[in-house]
Amino acid sequence: VVVEPESILRLTTFADYCKNPTIVGGHMFDMYDRTVLHAFGEVVNPWRTFYDRPHDDMSLGHDLGRSNLRNTHWLHRRVDVDYNGWWMCLIPTEVINKIGLSLPLFLKWDDAEYGLRAKEAGIATVSFPGAGLWHVSWTDKDDSVGWQAYFHERNRLITALIHSPFEKGGSVMRESLFLD
Repeated sequence: VVVEPESILRLTTFADYCKNPTIVGGHMFDMYDRTVLHAFGEVVNPWRTFYDRPHDDMSLGHDLGRSNLRNTHWLHRRVDVDYNGWWMCLIPTEVINKIGLSLPLFLKWDDAEYGLRAKEAGIATVSFPGAGLWHVSWTDKDDSVGWQAYFHERNRLITALIHSPFEKGGSVMRESLFLD
């Protein structure tokens, strides 16, 4: 991980000006392709309990070297998100006092579960443009296979059973059969 110190200052300054306690996250750029915006504020599809984009016109892996910020209109608007990945996330102590600590999920979906719990408690999450870091992308390390695949699936199921508005987590169990 490479963190720009200015990003930490921006997150804390923004959080200090929030009227209510707010979880504030930064954007994640690809460590090996530094102009590629790999992830930002994220949403969980409630039926599938799987990662989704905040809006259909947004794209993961957007290369700002090819289409700069001025020409990337979807980055100019506010979007509501369910959580921000913990690669860069500021959680005020007031939030921890209100909803508690993260579940002991160890790796994968712990950030999503916590963000969904915060949202249910009326706590907003903001993915703050202008703050970010560089991190190895999921596509480079493919952590959906090998030993980490177990944690992906287990923690996804736990999150679905706790937070899905649908009985038995919606289609999460059926769709889990399709994952390898």
